[in-house]
Amino acid sequence: MAIKIAFCNRKGGSGKTTTAVHVAGALGIKGKRTLLVDCDPQAHASLWLLGEDFRGRCLMDVLTGKDLASQAIYETGMKGLSILPASSTLSGFEAEFIRKKGAAFLLGERLRDAEKEFDYVVFDTPPYIGLLLVSVLTWSRYVFATLPLQFLAVDGLRELDGLVKKVASRANRQLLLKGIIPVMFNRQLRSGWRLLGEIREQFGKEVMYPSIRQNVKLSEAPELHKTAFEYAPKSPGAQDYWHLTKMIESKLEMC
Repeated sequence: MAIKIAFCNRKGGSGKTTTAVHVAGALGIKGKRTLLVDCDPQAHASLWLLGEDFRGRCLMDVLTGKDLASQAIYETGMKGLSILPASSTLSGFEAEFIRKKGAAFLLGERLRDAEKEFDYVVFDTPPYIGLLLVSVLTWSRYVFATLPLQFLAVDGLRELDGLVKKVASRANRQLLLKGIIPVMFNRQLRSGWRLLGEIREQFGKEVMYPSIRQNVKLSEAPELHKTAFEYAPKSPGAQDYWHLTKMIESKLEMC
């Protein structure tokens, strides 16, 4: 059975998509069959990996029953990495399904057969709390929160932690907030170090994962439809995400 992990943050521009794409890409490079499911109506992960001209089947087609998940999964050109893309049509999911009984379980039902072909399923989630995010949490096993080292982002982390606990108590007892990943870390700023300390105190050292340093190569990579591993493998961004992925893989396989 695939290990299902979700990268979450209720705020845009939080490094969520960058982290999901790089961790999924690194797992593929390491020989793990990995599926990246783009659950964000902005479809940035899909745009990044498939390009602007992609017009194929997407997650909304799967959720509405128009297509099977296996029909909407595409190879990315990277070793071991496939994607189930999103499109702007996904923004209509909440309006269409919010009143339907068991709507939060629909995503899992639609993906159940396809996920058997993979070692990991990685979810890039929408940057807000709603039915889509709850659907991902209902089907996932582990949650990783990306955290820009800014004061207001910490408040969003507390809200996400509360949501994870609520979903775990009502719909998915296996769900865990497994890791907090500080991103866009500038080691020269005292405020960042102070926030790191506060997060460790509040959530515990065991959920803290390595920080991802600020690095221009990470912001340049999407335009080239590549990860930093391909575009700038010696860059701090590539090195940080490789180290992060090794730690995630090691800890999850011991669970």
